[in-house]
Amino acid sequence: MKDIIQFSDFEKVDIRVGQITLAEAVPKSKMLKLQVDLGPEIGTRTILASIAGPDPEVSATRYTLEKSKVLVVVNFAPREMKGIVSEGMLLAGVDEFKGICLASISSLVPNGTQVS
Repeated sequence: MKDIIQFSDFEKVDIRVGQITLAEAVPKSKMLKLQVDLGPEIGTRTILASIAGPDPEVSATRYTLEKSKVLVVVNFAPREMKGIVSEGMLLAGVDEFKGICLASISSLVPNGTQVS
């Protein structure tokens, strides 16, 4: 377990509901480049996520990520990787078979809704 934080620390994290509109492989990496619609207030952002399997070209097309509702930290500092700026962080976990499981939310929740 990581260090205990105070509620004031948690309040700094802005988690929003987003919807993946595009998923494509990032060449020579295990990352996918995602376009995520975060609603009218924030708009669409590019997010790089290390959620591709051993062959990202196959993963990007094999797993239907597009239209998936996801949870995104939107106030995560932008970071350049592989020449692409990532503008947020997807929340995800790893299952017992080392597969990535995206944190998700009901499709009824509008894009951009703040999660607390």
